[in-house]
Amino acid sequence: MTTAVQHGGRSRADGTVPGRPLAGAAPDVAAATASEPARRQSTLEMTASGDPEPRAVGEAPGSVLTTGFAEHWERALTGAELLAERLLARDSRAAGLDVVSGGTDVHVVLVDLRGSHLDGRQAEDRLHEIGIAVDRHPVPRDPATPGAGSGVRIGTRALAARGFAAADFAEVADVVAAALRPGTDHLARLALRGRVRALARRHPLHPDLTEADR
Repeated sequence: MTTAVQHGGRSRADGTVPGRPLAGAAPDVAAATASEPARRQSTLEMTASGDPEPRAVGEAPGSVLTTGFAEHWERALTGAELLAERLLARDSRAAGLDVVSGGTDVHVVLVDLRGSHLDGRQAEDRLHEIGIAVDRHPVPRDPATPGAGSGVRIGTRALAARGFAAADFAEVADVVAAALRPGTDHLARLALRGRVRALARRHPLHPDLTEADR
């Protein structure tokens, strides 16, 4: 049985006190909130919808009309093309990797894992382990269960917004391809995690964070 806390004539059955700072009212939430910028700083957000700000935020000041917006999209498209090309390379094909529709003309790449040793859930977990966030996703005529899927969907918008250029996306693509190949053991994944961290440091999401904060 929970005990209601009286405060200013009001009470809550969960024990929290209205008006108290977050750290006092919900310390777990406060800790997670405080650590989130550092977590994002050292990882690469590559979910298909990944974007550092809602579209409306960019539209409000008219940034969609600026050359910066166009350059951002150009980088995102270039990054997706480089990623698709790397995943269609001979060594990737030999590992059972493929790209749905044979490439992409948008900022998203749907990786087909049906010939791979991984399903979508396993590939998502593998990339998450090295610091790259993606979404598992079904592919056409998918034989896997809905919860696993036989693909992962990878987007490039968030990295483009961080200033990633073609050389950076080529490095990301190589890391992704290496992570999804069979025989990538724990030590190899640690090395890939180091490459991801180096990319994240090169293009910080929160430049005001110090190395000690990360």
